[in-house]
Amino acid sequence: MMLSDSVPSRSFEFEFACRGHEKTISSAKFSNDVSRVASVSGDKTCRIWSMKTHNLAQILVGHAGGLCDCAWSSDDKIIATASDDTSLMLWDSWTGKCIRLLAGHECSVTCCAFNLPSSNVLASGSLDETLRLWDIKNGKCILVIPAHADPISTICFSVDGTMILTGSYDGSCRFWDKHSGACLKSLSVSGDKVIPVSFLCCTPNPSYILLGTLSDSIMLIDIKSGRSLKKYISHKNREFCLPTCYMKIEEAELIMCGSENGQIYVWDSNSQQVLYTVPVKRAHEKSFKSVVAVTTGRNNNAIVSFFLNKIDHELKVWRYSEHK
Repeated sequence: MMLSDSVPSRSFEFEFACRGHEKTISSAKFSNDVSRVASVSGDKTCRIWSMKTHNLAQILVGHAGGLCDCAWSSDDKIIATASDDTSLMLWDSWTGKCIRLLAGHECSVTCCAFNLPSSNVLASGSLDETLRLWDIKNGKCILVIPAHADPISTICFSVDGTMILTGSYDGSCRFWDKHSGACLKSLSVSGDKVIPVSFLCCTPNPSYILLGTLSDSIMLIDIKSGRSLKKYISHKNREFCLPTCYMKIEEAELIMCGSENGQIYVWDSNSQQVLYTVPVKRAHEKSFKSVVAVTTGRNNNAIVSFFLNKIDHELKVWRYSEHK
């Protein structure tokens, strides 16, 4: 593990691995109470793992194509899955039974998100360039919004649940009113050349969002002005949509992202300095281009990592602890 001069005496240490997927993992999400973590894969399944026992709790089977993303409802009773088969499914996360099929997209569904805390609406983005809103109670599509000029790569709700944020390969990030579907703001991260938006996530401060691009950079954006306030660099990200995470542990405010060089990067959110990198690939994998993704949960000192380019099909769990 490589450390900066200012790094505290704590770091992420490997804890355990979840094995079972037969193809590459495409996304993973902690439940809101961080007792479970769900992973979705090209093997058409969603697997739910217990953080307490380290064992597989449920396998969700029903999609006809590989899975791209998943999302937990606020009470963790429902999990949504998005698939290459153009549909989404809602599942009972405890029994593993499918509650509802959401059909309407014309191409692969790339991303999905619940509006928290009510979780009565699910938003989805697709290669068909549309944003769709779904009523969770009856499964009906509430709104269809032709949102972008290229596929939607990432989606999230604002902290208060009133706006949907979308990012696209067209190089823009757009803000949508949940009720009317009106575009409230459009931000471009591109100059002369289009730079795809790879990931969006809200921060605890509702005034800011984290925005990742396929240009080896992550930006902290002021929502009101649209200005980039901070920039986090040093990782490699030109091909894959890598999740970016915010984590606060005690007094430390951290930004984390995987990289296309097989490492997890951890920045100090204020100074923008790389505090340390966590090498995920093993020694015999150095000849491969290892693309690692990482995600974390709320108020949690654990993260999970997974490879996006077929190095293995494991979900690795890491814990923030005293560095010995």
